[in-house]
Amino acid sequence: MIRRPVILGLSLLLTLTGSGYALAEEVSEYALKFALTYKFAKFTDWPTPFAGTCNLCAAGVSAYARDLAALDGKTVAGAVVKTRHVATPEEAASCHILFLRLDNANQLNHWLGGLKHQPILTVADSPAAWDRGAMIVLSLDADRIGFSIDAHRARAAGLTISSQVLALAKVVR
Repeated sequence: MIRRPVILGLSLLLTLTGSGYALAEEVSEYALKFALTYKFAKFTDWPTPFAGTCNLCAAGVSAYARDLAALDGKTVAGAVVKTRHVATPEEAASCHILFLRLDNANQLNHWLGGLKHQPILTVADSPAAWDRGAMIVLSLDADRIGFSIDAHRARAAGLTISSQVLALAKVVR
């Protein structure tokens, strides 16, 4: 569980858009990671507008289905967020945002290599994902969630991540 100091430390990012997340005293690690992923999306520009729906997908997180589903109905760039779990990179091709919880290097290569240069904001929480193509990698250090952003990878896929988010990252390349 992530404790109150972490929630307070990340409140700036969670409130940048004023979307009104009501934070409890304790919140699950993955509820917070999904909330951050959603906020990253709010500060990202895609090459083409969404057609009414913004697909936020996740792989390797089926145990956290309730936390992911909490984002259903929110909005990104005027489009309604629809969450779903995906089992293959081919299924993820229709996603706008993809959260990966995969530790295996071969799995990460398969997923991220298959989606390279597609306008899909890829967020992962495995350190191995940084060298394998994820655009944003979350890290948990001493009960704090930080993140690193590969803005070059995002631009190569046609995405632009706001300088407001880049300024909060531990590492930007």
